[in-house]
Amino acid sequence: MDHSHPSVTTSAAAFLYGWVVLLIVSVGAPVPLRTLAVFSFAALGPALALRRFLPGRDRLERLVVSVAVSLCVAVVITLVLALGHVFSARLSIACIAAFDSLAVIADVLIGGRAAGKLATTTESR
Repeated sequence: MDHSHPSVTTSAAAFLYGWVVLLIVSVGAPVPLRTLAVFSFAALGPALALRRFLPGRDRLERLVVSVAVSLCVAVVITLVLALGHVFSARLSIACIAAFDSLAVIADVLIGGRAAGKLATTTESR
């Protein structure tokens, strides 16, 4: 499976993931659901959005790198909010979701540009 060109469905899921988690937290869903949603998002959300840029030869290696990158992104964003004295769980999730959305948009733009270059190269041969 080629991980360098993610599907539209996967990109859409990565784009919406954080916003759905923010909705779950904002509406006051039951604690077990909120806990599962927030921890799964913190552990995998950013990596899902950045998957084109993550190294790895096999699934286990990609999973380990994905979790590490996701947690690092979540910690850095949360730390910046805390140091700025504006931390809240909702704001933290919203910032991480915005980061993920921007990463997906960049991924789609880079992927589209790369596909266009590939088509041009193929046509010129």
